[in-house]
Amino acid sequence: MEKPKKLVTSVVLQGRNYLTWSRTTKTVLCGRGLWSHVISSQAPKDADEDEEEEKEATIPEEDKWFQEDQTVLALLQNSLEASILEGYSYCETAKELWDTLKNVYGNESNLTRVFEVKKAINELSQEDLEFTKHFGKFRSLWSELESLRPGTLDPKILHERREQDKVFALLLTLNPSYNDLIKHLLRSEKLPSLDEVCSQIQKEQGSSGLFGGKGELSSANKGEVVANKGVYRNDERKALVCEHCKKKGHIKDKCWILHPHLKPAKFKEPKAHLSLEGQDDQDQPGSSKSRGEVNKMEPGDYVRKSDLEALIKSIASLKESGITYFSHKPSDSSIVIDSGASHHMISNSNLLNNIEPALGNVIIANGDKVPIKGIGNLRIFDKNSKAFYMPKFTSNLLSVKRATKDLNCYAIFGPNDVYFQDIETGKLIGEGGSKGELYVLEGISSSSSSSPISFKSHLGVSFNVLWHARLGHPHVRALKLMLPSISFDHTSCEACILGKHCKSVFPKSSTIYENCFDLVHSDVWTSPCVSRDNNKYFVTFIDEKSKYTWITLLPSKDRVFDAFINYQNYVTNQFNAKIKVLRTDNGGEYTSLKLKEHLNKSGIVHQTSCPYTPQQNGVAERKNRHLMEVARSMMFHTSVPRRYWGDAVMTACYLINRTPTKVLGDLSPFEVLNNTKPSIDHLRVFGCVCFVLVPGEQRNKLDAKSTRCMFLGYSTTQKGYKCYDPANSRTYVSRDVKFLEDQGYHDKKDWESLKDLAHSPFDRATSLRFLLDHLGNKAPTPTTNQAPTPSTESNAEEDGERGHSDHNSPSQDREATCQDQETQSLDDSSDSSEDEEATQVEQRPTQPLRRSERLKFPPSNWKNTRVYFNQQAVAHPTQATCFLALVPQDHQAFLSKICSIKIPQTYEEAMQVKEWRDAIQEEIGAMTRNHTWDEEELPSGKRTVSSRWIFTIKYKSNGDIERYKARLVARGFTQTYGADYKETFAPVAKLHTVRVVLSLATNLSWELWQMDVKNAFLQGELEDDVYMTPPPGLEDTIDPGKVWRLRKAIYGLKQSPRAWYHKLNRTLKDHGFKKSESDHTLFTLQSPQGIVVVLIYVDDLIISGDNKEGINTTKTFLKSTFDIKDLGELKYFLGIEVCRSPEGLFLSQRKYTLDLLNETGYEDAKPAKTPLEEGYKVDRKGEKEDEKFNDAPLYRKLVGKLIYLTNTRPDICFAVNQVSQHMQAPTVYHWSMVERILRYLKGSSGQGIWMGKNSNTELVGYCDADYAGDRMDRRSTTGYCTFLGGNLVTWKTKKQKVVSCSSAESEYRAMKQLTNELTWLKALLKDLRVEQDTPITMHCDNKAAIYIASNSVFHERTKHIEVDCHKVREKIVQGVTLPCYTRSEDQLADIFTKAASLKVCNFINSKLGLVDLTNS
Repeated sequence: MEKPKKLVTSVVLQGRNYLTWSRTTKTVLCGRGLWSHVISSQAPKDADEDEEEEKEATIPEEDKWFQEDQTVLALLQNSLEASILEGYSYCETAKELWDTLKNVYGNESNLTRVFEVKKAINELSQEDLEFTKHFGKFRSLWSELESLRPGTLDPKILHERREQDKVFALLLTLNPSYNDLIKHLLRSEKLPSLDEVCSQIQKEQGSSGLFGGKGELSSANKGEVVANKGVYRNDERKALVCEHCKKKGHIKDKCWILHPHLKPAKFKEPKAHLSLEGQDDQDQPGSSKSRGEVNKMEPGDYVRKSDLEALIKSIASLKESGITYFSHKPSDSSIVIDSGASHHMISNSNLLNNIEPALGNVIIANGDKVPIKGIGNLRIFDKNSKAFYMPKFTSNLLSVKRATKDLNCYAIFGPNDVYFQDIETGKLIGEGGSKGELYVLEGISSSSSSSPISFKSHLGVSFNVLWHARLGHPHVRALKLMLPSISFDHTSCEACILGKHCKSVFPKSSTIYENCFDLVHSDVWTSPCVSRDNNKYFVTFIDEKSKYTWITLLPSKDRVFDAFINYQNYVTNQFNAKIKVLRTDNGGEYTSLKLKEHLNKSGIVHQTSCPYTPQQNGVAERKNRHLMEVARSMMFHTSVPRRYWGDAVMTACYLINRTPTKVLGDLSPFEVLNNTKPSIDHLRVFGCVCFVLVPGEQRNKLDAKSTRCMFLGYSTTQKGYKCYDPANSRTYVSRDVKFLEDQGYHDKKDWESLKDLAHSPFDRATSLRFLLDHLGNKAPTPTTNQAPTPSTESNAEEDGERGHSDHNSPSQDREATCQDQETQSLDDSSDSSEDEEATQVEQRPTQPLRRSERLKFPPSNWKNTRVYFNQQAVAHPTQATCFLALVPQDHQAFLSKICSIKIPQTYEEAMQVKEWRDAIQEEIGAMTRNHTWDEEELPSGKRTVSSRWIFTIKYKSNGDIERYKARLVARGFTQTYGADYKETFAPVAKLHTVRVVLSLATNLSWELWQMDVKNAFLQGELEDDVYMTPPPGLEDTIDPGKVWRLRKAIYGLKQSPRAWYHKLNRTLKDHGFKKSESDHTLFTLQSPQGIVVVLIYVDDLIISGDNKEGINTTKTFLKSTFDIKDLGELKYFLGIEVCRSPEGLFLSQRKYTLDLLNETGYEDAKPAKTPLEEGYKVDRKGEKEDEKFNDAPLYRKLVGKLIYLTNTRPDICFAVNQVSQHMQAPTVYHWSMVERILRYLKGSSGQGIWMGKNSNTELVGYCDADYAGDRMDRRSTTGYCTFLGGNLVTWKTKKQKVVSCSSAESEYRAMKQLTNELTWLKALLKDLRVEQDTPITMHCDNKAAIYIASNSVFHERTKHIEVDCHKVREKIVQGVTLPCYTRSEDQLADIFTKAASLKVCNFINSKLGLVDLTNS
């Protein structure tokens, strides 16, 4: 039998749409030839058939009839509303169900329905509807009316209908208070005549007077309110479907989501006392109320008449007694507490916040209607509650019902007060008083004031708790003194615990040390500014026994180890003592492996304080505070600028060591250490004016005999005063000094320059936000060296060119400790024999005066007092351009840890260290357990692959070593295609994709986690036959003449990544992940809770997303499937350091750069300011030195490392592109270009990319081209960069493949490259659930190229680039990209196409988000 077609009706029977339902259902059934099943319950029979034939055909015909009848029955049942179907599911045939429904819902004499339809037709209004829709509604109502009252010529019926129309017209004009009467009349079998209806109305009006006046009918009817408009149109509205929200019952023009102002107030918040007159057109269609049912409000939503009358009388009595507290004034903020009101009613707008317009009326006891103008938030006891805004009301009412519900509290009424108590905690949250016969709330703040609205609120459950809170939670003793009758234990007050909880008191140490240096305390202090000699820190060493302090100024924290070595040697040599215990905090400078190994070797016990417990290192902490307090006081006294803080601290240390202290029994540290009292006769005021005698050899007869200087302290190695000449940037040490101690060198008291000097180690500049707020500003330059005078400027320049800068000479003031030997009196007569001038110049040498050219010979007793420079000193140390002062403390520790251990390069080096030996054994054990190889003989015709060991370290997010990792790597480059490998694939994530994910994680606040797979390639099966010789250290483990046949993939084999990737790909897909088509190493798992992103880079995984639960589940799943390690938050990935803060994320390759400089020997080279010389152009052959470079492999190796460095250094992208074009045959000139790039990296080793949290995902691109920039082949260079959410994510420099005939053509080809990049990025972002709905802006500085892209007409000069035009224009037409003209000076891609000047580089680098945190 042929399969019946599915029957569907478009209308569902809801009871009152029977006419429409019956018509559409009949049409469907007639169209299928099934209407006969509704007319008859059995198949029609032919009377002429023979009896035999009838018997034969009866059974199949009856079966077919029954099947079709059940089909029609199913159709009718499916078209019924669920509530109707439940009542008529017993019908067994289609005809039975049809007739039943017709009898129930098809009654043509239904007077109620006729009245409703006529009312709906009279009130139908087009409003904003299209005429077609409006006419459809009218036609539908009119058709229903015709079906209820079919046309006829019978005079009797026509007369009856005219009488009914009169009655209907009268009923439509009645007051809503007669709704019960209207219902009663319409339920009659026959509608009464007009006279009878009038009689019934008169009776109803007379009976209503028994219960009150005219205006009180609504109260007698229990508050029932009828809307005269729109009540009878619910059925028709249910058939409508909104195109916006897809809900039934209304259309798009009436959708409350698109038009919130159309939403009636009754649906926004349940309201009491509302009269809905005039609001019928605002009723949302699709209400669940049945047709004809009037809108009702709950009886509890009304104020009882007796309550309102009592309220009015009370207010009147207050007025008569002269109390005007409740007068209706805008400034009145008191609220009457009413237990009979269901909603708050406020007349003072200052008490409400966020008032929204609303319509409605409140009917009070006297029948008057008070209009509602809006609904707002009333602030009660720090919580919001909805309230009516009624400016014409006589007072402010607080509904007890509403208040207790919204505040979740009890209302407790007393004789004179009312209390509100929280239900959950049992605490008192507020109270009110009484005025006359009313309860009121007072002390309400206006919403227009600076503080939010609040009532008197108390936290407590008793009178004692109340006073404890009123007095600001005092101590129990203070409370007892103020209120002796109060007894309260403050230790049980939660607020006191939260607000006053302190750390436990640290007891005084009872340990007594017999000898000096048995215990030494140490700490590092960080300055907010650089000192005049480029120091940022100082480290202190304090002896526990004598409290004597040694201090060393440091340019960076990595010098702490050297300072300790010097201090230890000094203690050993000068005091013949040994340090037994060193007590410090947990700073990275003290926990480095280098210092630990030295302490262990020296037998020194290293004690560190607990985390977040600096009190355990309190001696050093308090000493730092003492030093800074003294230094600050001296600087304020003589108005010394803050760049001299280093000299002030050194002087403070010198004075503190000579000052008696109570701790030592009124002895000074100097006296305890040296057993002699110090001399103080030579002390002078720090920062005062002093005059240093100029030796006769350095002046002529008419020059001044002294130089005006500023006194900066005392020399630690000579018997002289240290004085500084700011005008010439010179420091003198001399004993021939005259002082004006009452006069400071700087007269101006600029205290603002001193106020940010920290007074404790906790005030360090640890916030990354503080650093990166100034990305667009020029980095502050050290104020150490002021501009030289014209007489010395030329010499300074010459010295700089020679590389012998004075500021890099070793100075006793910077590197040596401040151990002070006892200085005898400078005026001692014993020094009279040394009357020769002893002035020494420590920094910049004095320019020699012009003398005659005749020879001069010094006298026999002449002494050379000049200070000579250390010939082994480094001219350009790395610390001068790369220090961690501006890096956050936790990241400083991380960087110091990852730089502290050297990774071995050979197997022999690794075997010298136990950790690496263990790592090798662990790798061998893992391979053995995985059955990685079998020992076999090498088949004929097969070749073996050699192998080697590669070593690396995996770090945790805090910088700790997670494990030492040794890899056995096969030399895959010796494999032969087709013999021992066929297909290859490297599961390496594009660095572009990594940066895109990092930018999204920053802008969308995603988490970033890193995981490492142990022996990743051992997870994949090896299908090809590969034979390998044993690596170093395993040659003796196999028999001679045999080799290893690999069963599992290992590192280095060409097919290894493919085998591992297929296994990981299959595993992630089985877990629900989806592979991105834009990057096959990107997997995403999307769910309603968010997204989980997994990025694969061989055996390193990055996991990100906003679904925290999904991330944890993914990590657990991966751990259960593979041997994998969770490295914590992303901090170090593929040599890229990640520093994240709430404001953004910083990427750099500082360690990679420093290792590269160390490997090439350029760590002490003179820094260059730009990667290439300004105005660089590719030279023609013969213009520069064409001598072939003798070490081409070294050239290729370095250029390869530089190429990887461009992943976070777009500033060297063009320079590296230039040198990479000569890998085959480099020349000496090309090598000099590589050297300049290395010298540029020396000056900016810590530079990286800053990704700020801009909270957007907009995609923007810039493209540029250098027309015919290569003078060798005249091809142009393309450069482009893209930004995602304001952060740089991709960039490229590439030489074009063809020669362009015009600049417009070269620019257009650059637009094509950028279009391809933006198209790929858009597809990638779509996989990450980030849609780009608007066209992507593409900035170009060539108008001709933009016109070509926008104009569909090809001119003669552009027809040869037609294919490119189609590509760019296609994306523009599709709305993917939108070209935009940008001025050349604003073109950020300019730096990727040519060598720019220093000014242009600095400008574009700041716009790209490049910042160097390790260079001030």
